[in-house]
Amino acid sequence: GVAVDVGTILKKVDIDPSVGEVVDDVLSSHGNSGEISYYFTPTLEMPDLTATLSGPLVTTTLGPFIVNIPDAGGSYDPWDSNNVWEPIEVIQAGTTELGIHLYTEPAQDPDLFLVYDVNENGVPDAGTDYVVSESGNSTGSDEEIIVSDPDIGQYLVVFHGYSIDPTDGVDMDWEWWTTAPAPVPSEEAEWFNEAVTVNQDIAGDPLSASVVMTFTTTVRSANLHFLLTGIPDGSNVDLYLSDDSGVIASATNAGNEDEHIMWSPEAGEYRLGEGKDYTIWVLGEGVPDELITPNLKVWSDEVNIWLSTTSPDVVVNAIDPNESVDVIVNYAVDNWLPEETIGARFVVGSSVIEGAFDEYIQITKSGKVRALYMPIITRH
Repeated sequence: GVAVDVGTILKKVDIDPSVGEVVDDVLSSHGNSGEISYYFTPTLEMPDLTATLSGPLVTTTLGPFIVNIPDAGGSYDPWDSNNVWEPIEVIQAGTTELGIHLYTEPAQDPDLFLVYDVNENGVPDAGTDYVVSESGNSTGSDEEIIVSDPDIGQYLVVFHGYSIDPTDGVDMDWEWWTTAPAPVPSEEAEWFNEAVTVNQDIAGDPLSASVVMTFTTTVRSANLHFLLTGIPDGSNVDLYLSDDSGVIASATNAGNEDEHIMWSPEAGEYRLGEGKDYTIWVLGEGVPDELITPNLKVWSDEVNIWLSTTSPDVVVNAIDPNESVDVIVNYAVDNWLPEETIGARFVVGSSVIEGAFDEYIQITKSGKVRALYMPIITRH
């Protein structure tokens, strides 16, 4: 064979002693906030480097459920008319695994197919949908399908009775799960919480709204929440949210039900980005009295760990051999008690090596934190 030098990436960690200390990749934080610098030096040229954050990977299992599987007469066909199926859905960006497990009864021989429901009609269509994976184990053996990095969308779990006795069907248990990143840890920051005066406005026209307020995101802002409560009986008030592109969300419940809008980062990003303006419009859709005063609360989920950049992702281009790149991770927690821990998953890669680093960092107040590589990237 031919030996190929793929190179290595050397790492150095630096933290101000007044903030904490790192010993053998363990961080002790003295206060409620700080930053850590990481220096990476490749021994060979790298074309680029991209980094981002997410929460830890969490597996969510649904089931067990019961399915009655009839006999299909010895065929092995995901489109057989005797098959039964159940729809499931992958909805979260960054999902790393989708799994299905069928617990086979003794002396029975079912098979399992996973079909992507292209048209989302809830029915396996041979000419439109396609098989993602399958499991056809021997009699009496459980069936299992595991898909790595599944596409977002609707799937059909197809249960096929290769050899089932009695032929009219046997009940079996099955379950399914997804593994996906949880949110980056955050804490609530209240921006507004007061009664607002609402009149009868032009129904359906947010530009005529009685109340118009604009809020600007911080470097830590993740989800934004707008909650209207205390709408009197007989009144109807709606909420609209806009940015510089126009209306992006609304809450238009009937009558005097509370209204709530939550605006979240785009799929795959952990925060909204600093300095973005969002305007909330409180529209008096139906106000029989001269005016009413419901309560408007606005708050942000502010991440506790973030990267020092105005973009949710960090990118560096053309890293030469022996050239250092430094990466800064920031953290802050209000009312942080000793021994309480926060953590986030750090993912970094390049156009040639996706997910080259996929590490988890834990930071404990006046305790230990498994220090990892975290992100802003500048050139040296």
